[in-house]
Formats: sequence, C-alpha cells, structure tokens
Amino acid sequence: MGVRAFHTCCMLLSLFSGESCGQTIYGTVGEDVYLHLRETNGRSFHDIQWSYQNKLLAKTESSIKSFAEVVSNGTLKLHTVRRNYSGVYTAKAYDDQGIFTFNESSYLFVMDPPVIELVLCTQEVSVFHCVGENGPDAVYEWRVSIQNQGHRTVSNHTGKYLALKYSSGNISCTLKIGNFNSQSETYSLFCKESGLSGPELKWCVSMEVLVMLGLLCFMMCGISVAVQICLKQRNSNVTSEARSLSVEMAQDDGIVYSEVRVGKQRK
Repeated sequence: MGVRAFHTCCMLLSLFSGESCGQTIYGTVGEDVYLHLRETNGRSFHDIQWSYQNKLLAKTESSIKSFAEVVSNGTLKLHTVRRNYSGVYTAKAYDDQGIFTFNESSYLFVMDPPVIELVLCTQEVSVFHCVGENGPDAVYEWRVSIQNQGHRTVSNHTGKYLALKYSSGNISCTLKIGNFNSQSETYSLFCKESGLSGPELKWCVSMEVLVMLGLLCFMMCGISVAVQICLKQRNSNVTSEARSLSVEMAQDDGIVYSEVRVGKQRK
C-alpha cells in the first residue's frame, strides 16, 4: 500500500467507523524508528498492542518479534529497520479489564539513504546527482565544502543535481520530507578528466559512427556473397540431375547407337 492509498483508507475509516489515523512516518534503512500515538487525548492505557499488516508485533509488557518493543508511553520502537518493514502499523489499546478502548494506524515508509553519483566531469564543470526517493514533498539539499588556495568555503544548494567548477573538497546531500532527514555519505570532489572536450570529443564520436557503419556494410557484403554461393551451388545440382536423364541417339550406316550418360548425384 502506498502513501496516498493509506491516506485514502484513513479518510474512509474516519468517516464511517470513527477510528483515528496517525501520520506517515519515514525511516532510513539500518536505523531505529519510533511510531508514536498521537490521538490519545492525555489518556493512559493498561495494555497497548501493536500489529503490522494484522500480525501482532509487541505488547506493553512483552515483545512477539525481537525487532519491536513497546515503550512506557505506548510508542512502538523498531530496531534497525529494513525496506520490507514499510506498511501499515496499528495500535490497539485496552483498559485494565481487557476492554478495547482505542485504535490508531500509521504508515511507515522505509527508504535507502541518498547516494551521490558523478554524472559529468570536464575541464570546466563537474555535475553530481543525488539519487533518492522521488515525490512532491521530497527536498534535496547539498552541503559543499571546498578547499581553494588554503581557504575552506562552505555553501548550501538545493536540487537533485549540483554543478560545480572542478575543485577539491567534500560534498554531501540530504533528503528532507517534512521533519524527516536522511543524509548521504560524504563524497570527495575528485574526478579523472578524460582530456577530450569540444571538437576532439565530436571527432571521437564521429569516428565511432563511421566504424559502426563500416562493420554494418561488411556484414551486408558477407550475407550477399553467401547467398550468391548458395544459388550457384543449387543451379549446379539442377544441371547435373538433368544431364543424368538425357539420352543421346546416334545413327551410323543404318545402325542405331544409343549413348546413355549417367551423372553421379551429389549428396
């Protein structure tokens, strides 16, 4: 179930059953995540049971799964979450007599931390891409620390792509969705320049195109020659079969001679 689908289900539940829906929680792979109760209105409960996809995970006094536990205020703590932990989590509260009194659901979306990729490296500019989750609420922020002539300059930028002049230093990108932050590992500003740019690069591309066209022409010529050889061989077999059936008649002084030529058919 996606985030939008969960919000739609929550609206329907609120309208028809009066049940409360919690917020969408974002988590990063490998970190701990906390799912808090939001609509308790200051009430305290004797027992709170958290379930995932209708399967019980943990209670107030005990844990069913080793990676989940319920803390004193009813919050569910998930240890070292993974991608497959994403989904709907439901909390049900009971009083001291075991009577159900409260129900709330939250959606957990677990994602990988963003990763920096080098897109372009030339003599003039280096372009980087922050790879992460897409969405209308996703914001990408860059932190750039450049060492230039003995001085260190720190600057911040926004966007999935970052273009910088070729320098030395470090960069990192952070994915922000609401109050959630996930930061990439630090990336060193270094790329090995190819030495090809402008006319040289265009010439290289043109040579690659010419080589590809040459290979294509060579393949077409080879196919044409193979077809001609097959046709000649076929015509030769047909001629041989025709000669094997021919009978030549010769007449000399009233005597008729017949000559039969038998050709050996190729197998």
